[in-house]
Amino acid sequence: MFEKALFGLFKSNGGKIRKVWITVLPTAFAVVFALPAVAQASVTGPFTFGSFTDVCAAYHGFEGNPAGADCNATQSAAQFTSTFNPSQVSESGSPTVVNLAMNSAATVSGAVSTEYHLTPPLTLSAQVNLPCNASEDIYNWPAVWLESAGDAQEIDIAEGDVSGGAGLTWTYWWTDPTKGMEKVYGQPSGNWCGMHTYSINWSSSAVTITWDSTQVADVTTAQTGGDPLDQGPMWLNIDYADGKYGLTQGGNTLAIDNLTCTAGTGGSCNTGG
Repeated sequence: MFEKALFGLFKSNGGKIRKVWITVLPTAFAVVFALPAVAQASVTGPFTFGSFTDVCAAYHGFEGNPAGADCNATQSAAQFTSTFNPSQVSESGSPTVVNLAMNSAATVSGAVSTEYHLTPPLTLSAQVNLPCNASEDIYNWPAVWLESAGDAQEIDIAEGDVSGGAGLTWTYWWTDPTKGMEKVYGQPSGNWCGMHTYSINWSSSAVTITWDSTQVADVTTAQTGGDPLDQGPMWLNIDYADGKYGLTQGGNTLAIDNLTCTAGTGGSCNTGG
């Protein structure tokens, strides 16, 4: 989640992203996208969730430190006006759903991260519920992303539109030896409100991102100008930041379900340090 402006579909500079407008559902089908009220229990980290045995109830909770070293620390990155606090992370239901709650004032929210021992080849998937208004605008700044120590590598599997809209984007970042940080990205059309599945298949030859059954990205060295694809290690972050780039709305909850990771030969989903 670099604090950089988006410039254009599959471009590193120049141009301007073209918004894709979607048809609003008839009034009879307008939905407030929120999960029903359920009993919730706060979590302490590290905790087990899905395929992961060490998940931190904080933003950047590990950053290469020993397991759980700053799992329960209140954190605020420079690009946010709200803070991330473990008190805003809870579990509910069976099987477990993890909830990241934005308070009513939109000043405190929730985030989770795994320890950063994820290396390809692997496939990672999560179902994420994104609250929206009746016009299908996504509230706040949600993100499902992979990051390396020092944020030298980053793959945004799904992220609120940092160009200022209330949609959803994907971005693949890499470092070119002469140009510095580069990216390719896209803003798929469609309605991504409510619960959808966001997946990545990450290998040495391609980074393929799928939203539900739709492949939205297939990044290879053809897009990176021959630069090799990042090979980790990286960790997974899922956070629900304030709407600095989108539509700020307190009192909403991002919910995560069915978090899975499957590693191929030579890869690792190990988050245990």
